[in-house]
Amino acid sequence: KLKTLLNATTDIAYLAESDGTFLSVNNALVESLGRPREELIGKREFDFLPTEVSEKKKEKLQEILESKKALRWEDGHTGRHFANSVYPIFDDLGAVKQIAAYAKDITKRVQAEQALHKLNAELDERVRDRTEQLTIFVDSVCGREVRMAELKKVITQLRVQLKSANLEPVAYDPL
Repeated sequence: KLKTLLNATTDIAYLAESDGTFLSVNNALVESLGRPREELIGKREFDFLPTEVSEKKKEKLQEILESKKALRWEDGHTGRHFANSVYPIFDDLGAVKQIAAYAKDITKRVQAEQALHKLNAELDERVRDRTEQLTIFVDSVCGREVRMAELKKVITQLRVQLKSANLEPVAYDPL
């Protein structure tokens, strides 16, 4: 019945002693580690993982044993990412006797998040570039408008001077 329960999920699932020694493992774990079930039973997960990952998992196991509380975390190795959930199982005296562990492969989600972050960074860069271009354009247009206003003042002053000299401007007056 335990085997049926463990294999009901496509996520990695196992039951282990409090030191991490496998008591029962599901098909997903067998497939993930690429080892026969018989080779896994009686060994610890740490024996099959890269040292860095093993050390982190040992720390998490110690935290569970000390706190007597379930723990969830994400980690990754060999190009795959996992959402881990580990639950303590207690004996009659309240000590952690075993652990039940589940790991969901979240590689696709993590890759999608990384792609989204990359796209957001590219979009931010494009927005900065466009903003800079627009600022230059607006500054140049505003500069022209200011120059046009100055020229209009000069033309108005010249017109006043011409009229005060009893002269009439001959050119078309766009103002």
